[in-house]
Amino acid sequence: MIEFKDPEHFLTVLTWAAEHGCAKRLVDKLEYLCGYGNGDNCVHIHRDFAPNSFEFLMHHADGTRWFNGGLIYSGPGQPLDGSASALTVSLSPTGSEHNWSVHT
Repeated sequence: MIEFKDPEHFLTVLTWAAEHGCAKRLVDKLEYLCGYGNGDNCVHIHRDFAPNSFEFLMHHADGTRWFNGGLIYSGPGQPLDGSASALTVSLSPTGSEHNWSVHT
């Protein structure tokens, strides 16, 4: 199960992703998070400070906290060397593709 704590932010990012032809990549990563472990977990999606990115908090089905992390966007025009604004790195030095990766 997935719960969007800031649905407006999610819709903004999803709309942006659709406009750039990468909405399926975002949805695929969200589905990955929902199915992580045995799939009985609850994923709480929050706004992240990095552009087009999210913070997540994973709970077990019984409500106990499991772990947290980020669903971080990287793509054209963003530095992928750990510097602002995304503060992320990539194995692809060019960053020519839109992508979201899970960071814990």
